[in-house]
Amino acid sequence: MKNINSKSDLDRTIYALTQLQSAQEVLLKAQFERSLESLKPVNIIKNTFNDMANSPDLLKSILSTSLGFVSGFVTKKIFVGLSNNPFRKFLGHIIQIGVTTVISTNPDAVKTLGNKFIGAIFQRKSKS
Repeated sequence: MKNINSKSDLDRTIYALTQLQSAQEVLLKAQFERSLESLKPVNIIKNTFNDMANSPDLLKSILSTSLGFVSGFVTKKIFVGLSNNPFRKFLGHIIQIGVTTVISTNPDAVKTLGNKFIGAIFQRKSKS
């Protein structure tokens, strides 16, 4: 800031600073209103769900976990069947956990193997 040598320079500087203060006050009030609105519980929940819905990694993770659970359940049902044998049921639970874990942690490998398997089935049918 420059040196103030006269009363008119002082008045102009005071006026300019008053205008600057008024503009900053308006901006500060607007920012406060936006902050207050964003901190309402409804808006926090809404923004969280929007972020989750727009996250491709979350959707991929949910799909791979769901596929793991379904695959583990189907594998257990195939292994145990209608058996009432407690050892077979226990082994079925262990297999279900193993299949669920493997498929949930390695969805890309499972997808690749599935594509190869389906490709092999269709190639065999087309050769016949």
